Amino acid sequence: MEQVKEEIIDYIYAMNKLGRVSNEIILFSGPPGTGKTSVARQIAKALGREFYKIPLGGLSDDVFLKGCAKQYSGAKPGTIVDILFKAGHKNILILLDEVDKFGARNGAQDGAAALLDALDHDKAFVDRFIDFPIDLSDIVFVATANNSSSIPSVLYDRMNSIEILPYSNQEKFEI
Repeated sequence: MEQVKEEIIDYIYAMNKLGRVSNEIILFSGPPGTGKTSVARQIAKALGREFYKIPLGGLSDDVFLKGCAKQYSGAKPGTIVDILFKAGHKNILILLDEVDKFGARNGAQDGAAALLDALDHDKAFVDRFIDFPIDLSDIVFVATANNSSSIPSVLYDRMNSIEILPYSNQEKFEI
C-alpha cells in the first residue's frame, strides 16, 4: 500500500500545483476485496469532495451514462447528470466501478466511447436528455477494474493505473 499512497499523493500534488483537476484518471486495478473502492472513498475525503459511485459492471449501453433523448418514452438523463443534480455542485469525486466490464456484452468500444466523452476535459459533455454542454473538468474521476487488460486501449491510455495487490498470507494472519 505504500506505493499506492505515494502515487495518490503525487496525483493530489499535481492537482494542487495545476490549480485544477488533472486530465489523468486514476485506475485502481486488482482482485475483488483488495480495497479499491475504500481507497477512492478516502481520496474523496482527503480532497473534501463528496463521493459518488457509478457501478458499470455488466452494463452494455452508453445510455446509462449519456442519457436518452427526450422524444423517447421513458427518457431520462444519464447517471453523470443525475449525480450532478443530486450533488448540486461539481466539487465531487465519481468512482467508475468495474470499468473493465462496461460494454463487455455489446462491444466494449461503445462503453469506452461514452466514458471518453465524459472524461475529455477539452470539450463539454453533452447528455442526450438535457442536450446542453456541461463542463465536467472540476470532477475527479477514479476508476476500478479487476482486470485492466480488458479495458480498451483508447480508454486505458487516459488512465494512471495503480495495481492493488491482494493481501499476503502473513497480512491476512495479522488482520
